[in-house]
Amino acid sequence: MLRAQELSVISKILSEYNKIRSHYINNMVRTMFRFILIAVLVPSYFCQDIKEVTPDHFPYQAHVKSDFWFTSGALISIKHVITQADPVKGSRDATVYLGFHGFPQVKKYRNEPLGQIIKSERIIIHSNFANISGKYISNVAIIVLKQPVQLSSSVQPIDVSTVAPSPGTYANLSGWEAERDNKLQYHPVRLYDIDTCIYKHGPTILPNQELCFQKAALLNVAGSPMAANKKLIGLATYNAKCMTYLKNCSRDVMLNLFPFVSWIHTQTGIKPHPIKSQELQNLEALLETNKQQLTYIKGLQNTQMEAINRIVNNDLKQTEELRRLSHLVETKSNEYKTCYSNISHLQQSIDKITENYNHLKKEIDYLLFGQDRNNKENKDIISDIKKTDQTVYKLIEKLSGILWMPEET
Repeated sequence: MLRAQELSVISKILSEYNKIRSHYINNMVRTMFRFILIAVLVPSYFCQDIKEVTPDHFPYQAHVKSDFWFTSGALISIKHVITQADPVKGSRDATVYLGFHGFPQVKKYRNEPLGQIIKSERIIIHSNFANISGKYISNVAIIVLKQPVQLSSSVQPIDVSTVAPSPGTYANLSGWEAERDNKLQYHPVRLYDIDTCIYKHGPTILPNQELCFQKAALLNVAGSPMAANKKLIGLATYNAKCMTYLKNCSRDVMLNLFPFVSWIHTQTGIKPHPIKSQELQNLEALLETNKQQLTYIKGLQNTQMEAINRIVNNDLKQTEELRRLSHLVETKSNEYKTCYSNISHLQQSIDKITENYNHLKKEIDYLLFGQDRNNKENKDIISDIKKTDQTVYKLIEKLSGILWMPEET
C-alpha cells in the first residue's frame, strides 16, 4: 500500500518535472530563435543602408586615374595617397582627384569648385607586389603628389590605423559606383572573422593580408577606402571572382593595411602615433562622451539663456510701458487737478452770477410792481379825464342849447 502511494507521488513529481522541462525548453528555443534573428537580420538591415554624402563627410576620399585604369584610394598626408598597386603598376604617372562629390570618371564633374586635381610626382609600388595565379600579393601602392593638397573641409588626410581591425567591427566603406553617373556614397559594413572569410572565399583569400565583410551593395570601384573609429583600416580589393568576371564583381574583400603600416610610414615619412593603452582609450572615449554631453549642456544653456533674455527683454518692455503709463497717469492727474480748479472757479462765478441774477430779478420785480401801480394810477387819471370830458361835453351842449334859444330864457 505504501509503495503504491510512493509510486503515485513519484509519478506526480515526474509529471510536474516534464511540464517544467517542456516550458523551459520552449522558452530557451524561443530565446535562441530571437538571438538568431537579431544576429542575422540586424547586420543585414544595417548593411542595406547606403547613403549619398558630400565630400566633407569623407574628405580623404581619392579617385586615381593611371595610364591604364582607374581606382580609388585615400589621402594619408598632404602629399601621399594610398591605393592598390595593380591599377597603377607600370603607369608613367597618375592623376589624383580629391574633394569631389560627383564621380570624377564622369567628365562633367571635373569642374567642381571644391575639387582638386593633382598629378603624381612618382608612384611607389610595394616591393613584394606580385600576381600569382590570378591573385594579387601585397597589392598596395603610394602615390607621391607633385604638390601638397590645399586643406579644406572637403580635403583632409586620414591616419592609417596602427591597430589590427577586430572581427565584428562596424566600418564605413565610401566611394562611387563604377560605370555609372553617380555621387559620393558610403555604406556601413561589418567585418567578418577570418574563419568566416575562408568559409566564404576558400583558398583565394589571403588570411595575413585580407579580410572580408558583408557585401557592400554597388560600391564596386576597387581601392575604395574603409575606415573605422576615424582611422583607415583597408581598401576594397579584388577577389577571385572579380578577376574572372569583372562585371559581376562583388566587393566584399578588403586589403588589410595593418600588415603594411611600417612600410607605409617608411615610404611616406609619416611618424606613427604611439599605440594607446586600453585605459587611455577608455579615458579618451569618456572624454569624448563628456565633450558631447558638455556640448549638449552648452546648447541647453544657450537655449535657456535665450529664453531668459527674452523674458528680461519682455520685462524691460513691460517696465518701460509701466513707466510710460505712470507718466501718462501723472499728466492726466495734473490735467484733472487743473480742470477741477477751473470748475471750482467756474462754480464760484456761476454762484455769483446767480446771486446777481436774483438781485436783478428782485429789482425788475419791484420795477414791474411800480410800473403796474403807475399804470393803475394812470388808468384812474384817464378815467377821471374821460369823466371830466363827458361833463364838459354835457355842459357845452347845455350852453349851446341856451345860446340857441334865448327867448325862452
